[in-house]
Amino acid sequence: GIHAEYMGGALFMDSSEVPVTVTSPFLRSLEEAEFVKVPPEITIHTSRRNDTPKSRSLIEELMLLAGLVAGEYAMTNGITVPFRNDQSYQDPLVALASRNPSTSQPAGPKKASYSSTPFRHDSVGFPCYVQVTSPIRRYNDLLAHYQLRNHLKTGLSKRKESVERRMKHTNRVADQDRAFQLHSTASWSLQYLERQLLTRSSSEPPLLLRGVIIETFDTSDSLIDPDASERFLTRVKLQDFMVNAVMWHSQPLSLRGEDLAPDTSRVWEFEIVEIEMLRMRLLLKLAHHEPPSR
Repeated sequence: GIHAEYMGGALFMDSSEVPVTVTSPFLRSLEEAEFVKVPPEITIHTSRRNDTPKSRSLIEELMLLAGLVAGEYAMTNGITVPFRNDQSYQDPLVALASRNPSTSQPAGPKKASYSSTPFRHDSVGFPCYVQVTSPIRRYNDLLAHYQLRNHLKTGLSKRKESVERRMKHTNRVADQDRAFQLHSTASWSLQYLERQLLTRSSSEPPLLLRGVIIETFDTSDSLIDPDASERFLTRVKLQDFMVNAVMWHSQPLSLRGEDLAPDTSRVWEFEIVEIEMLRMRLLLKLAHHEPPSR
């Protein structure tokens, strides 16, 4: 069936990115005939998986299956294409070390990468996978189209060295653009939250953020943060903000006697403890009540 990829251990998590719009208006002082800059207005465009039409989910499934078919054809016929690899499952301490909480990288699965050699794509549960559905906006998709089309028409394709040279340049530029985008989004999102806290009166209820628990680690034997005052680290993926969100705590997380294991399908509410602008990090604590209804 169309959900066959879940049988291969696929991960389903709402990874919809939340666009941030920043407008910087200027006011003109007629008396002094000069421009006075107004603090930029930050707008967070929230998104919910529950609001996604079923037709869009169907299209996403078909796009994944197209990538599986393309990957299996290329692998069977020895065609060099930009295979999408995602070997997400790794030792917890290794994963934690690679995602130091002092960085601005939001929590989530390990970033997939391109390679001329097919490997398993863990997140979608496929033995191989090639992105081919967006040749207009992704050069690697277009490169795969060229290779597959040439092989179908002539039985030939470009040499591995030629494809790898193009992939290397494309990946370098894409990684730089992606890193800048993530850093910019996280910075403006933290500034938005900081303003929300500063303008909130003491009579108002605390600002609550929704998210899922991604991973919890005992860091006593690691060198992730030697200055940490607590033993356990929990990473959180927020629904409406693409920021690095963590919780430090002395005991394993529990609520009303229930241990809170990582579960990307269960949404919880969190309170902000501190916003660390220099570290580009959001420190949270769990709101002590049942998770909100979805």
